Amino acid sequence: MKEYFSHDFGARNDPKLIKVLMKLGQEGKGVFWDLIEMMYEQNGKLLLSECESYAFALRTKCEVIKSLINDYDLFVNDGERFWSISVLNRLDFRNTKSIKASESAKKRWENKDAMRTHSEGNAIKEKESKEKLDTNVSVELPKATSTFESRCEKFIDSFNMSRNAKYQVTDKIRTSLKARLKNYSPAQILTALENAKKDNFHIEQSYKYLTPTYLLRAEIIERYLNVATIKEGVLPTKQFNNILPR
Repeated sequence: MKEYFSHDFGARNDPKLIKVLMKLGQEGKGVFWDLIEMMYEQNGKLLLSECESYAFALRTKCEVIKSLINDYDLFVNDGERFWSISVLNRLDFRNTKSIKASESAKKRWENKDAMRTHSEGNAIKEKESKEKLDTNVSVELPKATSTFESRCEKFIDSFNMSRNAKYQVTDKIRTSLKARLKNYSPAQILTALENAKKDNFHIEQSYKYLTPTYLLRAEIIERYLNVATIKEGVLPTKQFNNILPR
């Protein structure tokens, strides 16, 4: 899934950008928007100490980036990092929407479980009542496969909603989810999914590796539940090889 950020109509008429155009030309204006894009990729903030690396990546001079940071009131910095207040506000708004969507999916999951349990309970009571009327009828409790199948559907529904994807329940997903539910609750699995979505590795890869079967690996759920190992949404580079799908 490709990520995007909003760009206001008429931004070219911003007095600050007009000054950039006057002093640094189209190169300065282009570098400014490149930096904005990089901020969205890095959770809103960039390092001042990496200006030379940014300049190399953007094929420009370090002086151009430093001028954009210091001379046009476009960015704020604390001596270590620099950022755009507008970018941080929009990231916060986007994250809030994502959290609300996840909570809604979780509530639907829980409500469907409650309704399913209530319905199955009534069905069992009705069957027991009929069996008491006929002593020749052997008693056989219903199997719990329907509840598990609904969990599979709800997991895929939650996954698709958070990713805007169209995955379907497969035998491999059923097997993986059944194994994971022995040690993790549905809420923990959803939490692992939300943390995985914030990982810059998956963001940079357009989430092509973040599939249902990948997330349902035991070590992946454990990794993304242990949010202490994730610093500002970025996993240590040395761990990437350990989390790629097999």
